[in-house]
Amino acid sequence: LTLAPQSEFAGAAVALLTSDRMLNDERVDSEGTRTAAAKALARCGPAAATALPQLVQRLADPLPATRVAAAEAVLRVGGSESEKAAADKVLSEALGSGDPGVRAQAVRAVADAGRAGLVP
Repeated sequence: LTLAPQSEFAGAAVALLTSDRMLNDERVDSEGTRTAAAKALARCGPAAATALPQLVQRLADPLPATRVAAAEAVLRVGGSESEKAAADKVLSEALGSGDPGVRAQAVRAVADAGRAGLVP
């Protein structure tokens, strides 16, 4: 999914992805849904700029996969310098994770977001 910021569908797509049943779904079994929504918003790029506040909140998600996906989205959507610094911190921590799956996701996110300098 790639959306141009001026696309007639951009607003609707971002609204759906940030709804209470996607990125902001707080139900107990919704971790995968939040992660998938953050990944989709990353692919939307700058068209998802209105989702930045919710993505920044997800940098503190209890699930590492969601934090990494949100960090990549913040970087690809184009957050502020402080938001990018917070995203870089999440990715740096994930690169040092004891979980190989989290490390692999972080490596891919770093590469996709153009932040190769984060890799030790």
